[in-house]
Amino acid sequence: MKTPCTAIAFSATGEFLATTCEGEIGVNIWNNKTLFSHVPTRHISEDEIAEMSGPTVSGEGGHNLIDGAFEDQPEDPEDSAPAPSIDQLSSDMMTLSLVPKSRWQTLLHLDLIKRRNKPTEAPKVPEKAPFFLPSLEKPMPIAGVSSEEKKDDGIAERSRIMKMDRYASEGAFTVALRSGSDSGNYTLFIDHLKTLSPSSADLEIRSLNPGVEAESDELVNFVAALTSRLKQKRDYELVQAKFSAA
Repeated sequence: MKTPCTAIAFSATGEFLATTCEGEIGVNIWNNKTLFSHVPTRHISEDEIAEMSGPTVSGEGGHNLIDGAFEDQPEDPEDSAPAPSIDQLSSDMMTLSLVPKSRWQTLLHLDLIKRRNKPTEAPKVPEKAPFFLPSLEKPMPIAGVSSEEKKDDGIAERSRIMKMDRYASEGAFTVALRSGSDSGNYTLFIDHLKTLSPSSADLEIRSLNPGVEAESDELVNFVAALTSRLKQKRDYELVQAKFSAA
């Protein structure tokens, strides 16, 4: 800050930080970015400390919670290193993960964050199109192509897509889950799950495909992976958060 901070206080929920500065009137309100985006946890030197101004009344230069949660964050080479693993002291002792608390807590409250930042009014559709855009009351038929031919082509195209290899579009999340299901060892899958941001983990969980058979049911395999971790008494709080999201 350009001027010394005279008072500082966090909200009860940890979402906002209120500050006052010397010679300034009013209270500055800051968002806690650790609740909706990944923040590096490494130590910084004095040379890396940047001078910044307080938030403005108009919100200029502000950061929306949902935009911040889903935008691509630049990766810090020093921050991308995997967290050190701690061996379990005893198989009878419940062990917590080393995942930052804000990451799994945000996953629990991601729906609340979305509802809080949802616009109060839906965008209104203009009653009339601009004068420079031509409009037709009824769509013009395409000469030489009947509706039945279009329907047949659409069915054939969908059939061709369904016959494609279903593994071709799988991501690292699904590949690791299927590999753990085949081998019965979900360690690599859990390690990959720890690296996902709250928004990415929520998207992957919601995209799980419930198959017809138990072996192809990704949702069943996901629950089996979390259950196996609970039986090992590892990553307790992380597994509970993922269960709640599922």
